[in-house]
Amino acid sequence: ETRGPRRPGTGLGLAVAHGLVEAHGGRIWAENLMPHGARFVFTLPLGPALDEGPTAPSPTAARPA
Repeated sequence: ETRGPRRPGTGLGLAVAHGLVEAHGGRIWAENLMPHGARFVFTLPLGPALDEGPTAPSPTAARPA
């Protein structure tokens, strides 16, 4: 089997990105942009805003005596 020249860095990065995105509950996919290549898109679920900080206990929460 004859193969063309191998370009370094192809293949493994996509597998790593796929694992990371799915581990965080997201989705990843590729869109064909022929003849110009491809676009790789991912989504991640929203978490708490960074500026909210930790949540304070509710005033009605049980307190130690």
